[in-house]
Amino acid sequence: MIGSMSSEEGREKGTDVLDDDARRLIVDALGTQVVIDFASTVPVEIVAAAEHAWSDAAAHGSPLPNTPVVAVSTASLETTLSDLSTRVTLAALDDVKGTALLFHACGVALPDGRVVAFVGPSGRGKTTAARMLGGAYGYVSDESIAVRAGGEVLPYRKPLSVIDPSQPTKRQIPPSAAGLLGLPERPLTLSALVLLERRADAERVLISEVPLLDAMLALIPQMSYLASLDRPLQTLAQAIARVGGVAQVTYAEAENIRDTIEHLARRTRIAPSWQECTDHPTAVPVGRVGRAKVSDAIELDDGSIIVMSDSTIRVLDGIAPVLWLTAIRPQTREELRDAVVAVHGAPGSADPAPLVDRAIDELVEAGLLHAP
Repeated sequence: MIGSMSSEEGREKGTDVLDDDARRLIVDALGTQVVIDFASTVPVEIVAAAEHAWSDAAAHGSPLPNTPVVAVSTASLETTLSDLSTRVTLAALDDVKGTALLFHACGVALPDGRVVAFVGPSGRGKTTAARMLGGAYGYVSDESIAVRAGGEVLPYRKPLSVIDPSQPTKRQIPPSAAGLLGLPERPLTLSALVLLERRADAERVLISEVPLLDAMLALIPQMSYLASLDRPLQTLAQAIARVGGVAQVTYAEAENIRDTIEHLARRTRIAPSWQECTDHPTAVPVGRVGRAKVSDAIELDDGSIIVMSDSTIRVLDGIAPVLWLTAIRPQTREELRDAVVAVHGAPGSADPAPLVDRAIDELVEAGLLHAP
């Protein structure tokens, strides 16, 4: 909050009038700042309630240039506070897209700054886990976590929504008011990416390793603006290797996860199990088949290829990887058939032509090959 008079002081002096600066909150969200501007029609009590709810994310000083602004004009306390978190989140995501990996995740930080991030769709227990673990470790976020290329974690300590039996809507409170710990005075670095799997019949917490292909297919739907990054698949795969791969934690109750944090945070970098295969395709003449331009592609050690075309993810397996790799230079269909047979062998006594042609047509239809 900046200004000559705070909302608390305004109420003490018996006035509901605040100057423009006192009607502005600046909050830190995912490594950027967001300005919350309250119109003059918004009562002082609402400004004060928002200031309190966002106190753990408050930024100090003047806003940075080009800081996104969320304007608030409603006079309803319930509507204002319940909508504000969503609007600030969307503004922050839009501002940082293309500069960091953005996970729908909760996370906690150890005293030395290592962060364990738990990723999963709604219903897997991220919010419950964050609030349970945040009483023992530094609370990073219960919703969104940004990770820069070098592994730096950008926290988001937005207000928590808590049920109040006396109120028709959930109350918004700062994490510290719920007993969640502050962040360590050290740089935050991602040390573990964990998929949450909640099962009522789990008798104990089980930690298992997730193969890279499965890990990426599980993580990508739980991310925002991945396609906005330069080389998005490579950036994600590098982040996975940096934290020792992706683990899955299967559990029944969030309190049981607490004993796994130290173990998960000790994960160490592993060698990449993939290689880039996003060579720039050349022009395809009539009568030949060539590779279409895509956003990114990586070949895994098992021979499969993950391709991002615009924002669509596809996995190539079977004979499709041979077709994709060979078509970096335009080929005739006969040449592509020969390449497939050289790698996979002929299909018994059957003619490989119909099988290969069908696969080529499927890749053309998917926009991954071009056949003018």
